[in-house]
Amino acid sequence: MTNDKMIAFVKRWQEIERQQKDLDFSRSKLARDIRNEFDKGDRGDDQFVNWCTVELGITAWQAKELLTRAVAATVVPDERTWKMIGGYRAIRPLQDLARRDQVAVLESAKSSGRAPINIMRERGLIQAPTPRAMPTPAPIVVMKREPARPTDEQSAHLDAVVLAQFIAKNSKHIPKDILALVNKYKSFMRKAA
Repeated sequence: MTNDKMIAFVKRWQEIERQQKDLDFSRSKLARDIRNEFDKGDRGDDQFVNWCTVELGITAWQAKELLTRAVAATVVPDERTWKMIGGYRAIRPLQDLARRDQVAVLESAKSSGRAPINIMRERGLIQAPTPRAMPTPAPIVVMKREPARPTDEQSAHLDAVVLAQFIAKNSKHIPKDILALVNKYKSFMRKAA
């Protein structure tokens, strides 16, 4: 990759990110406008989620995300403040809070310019991440294997070694041809002993 291509790719990426930030606020404003068409409270929230899943063809999870966006866009109605807070990425952790807590955290973030997640931690709305305990490793179990059965060739070789050991220990007058066989297996006799 040449430097010119690299710079062009980085510029394209930055432009896409800028467009995404603009769409982020537009999506939240649309969610706010749609949510305003339904009753207030939990009943209206349910109606909004159902309407979004049926009419927009999105999942219930996505509709709940739009509901969080609608609340956020109601509390932070201008784009400049929205971007200052950090956009929807910064607001996303509010999704599991009660509506009154969402509003309180967003109001505080808007007035102080601080990240919503930090305000949530200060107010005890989320817990600080706890370090994970390292799992204890399972004990290593050594499996005893049955000794492998020797093949016929290995068995014959072992028999020859045992016979050569016996002859070398017990016979005083060994014929030369037998002595040659005993010497042939002498190195194996040492290993076997």
